[in-house]
Amino acid sequence: MNRYQFEVLAFLEKNGKNVYAIRTLSDKLKISGTEVSKALDELTNIGAILRNENLLGITDKGLDMLEPYRVKRAVIMAAGFGSRMVPVTLDRPKPMVKVNGVRIIDTLLDALVSVGIKDITLVRGYKKEKFDEITDKYPFIKFVDNDVYDKTNNISSAMAALEHIDECYLCEADLYISNPDIISKYQYSSNILGSFSIETDDWSYKLDNDSCFKFHCSFFSFPACFFSVYPIPKLKIKFL
Repeated sequence: MNRYQFEVLAFLEKNGKNVYAIRTLSDKLKISGTEVSKALDELTNIGAILRNENLLGITDKGLDMLEPYRVKRAVIMAAGFGSRMVPVTLDRPKPMVKVNGVRIIDTLLDALVSVGIKDITLVRGYKKEKFDEITDKYPFIKFVDNDVYDKTNNISSAMAALEHIDECYLCEADLYISNPDIISKYQYSSNILGSFSIETDDWSYKLDNDSCFKFHCSFFSFPACFFSVYPIPKLKIKFL
């Protein structure tokens, strides 16, 4: 399955059977109308979608085609101290801090659960017992302890959970997810998820010639921490 076919199928799986003009799909998927039309023809011919003019719906075969791209689990790295948020992190880890009445970690967990991901491993370190509080709402969470968090960095947390890093989202725990759609049920390939910013003093990637990304960081020497949300397909693990 090529990328255009994947994007069309994933859209239909998420949004359901409905009337979709090619222009609408093109705008939503950021794919040219020509490629959308071609993908629709190909998917119709192999029985992956049902198509009656602009009425479109995914079939069982289409769902089967998407299944290998499903993100099945998540690993969340939450061992650090959160020194930049002192004093609010003196009695709790940064992911357990509330913003507008909601714990930071809840925004990520809710986004994962919303797409059916409940196989979630959380690597904890600083004040690790505080994370027990989330089991009331998320009883399926599994914990891995990183007891050397204060001597190392997020690489040690990734290594502590290495056996769980397969077909997964690899996430930092202190991400406040204001747009849960950044977490999707399916991923076509391994990539780094983030949001666009004209200017930032935090970890970032700079787009070069629309294809190459250059890594930038103002505060730390690489690899002091990981980035955003990192979907890792089976057997394609990369530590940057």
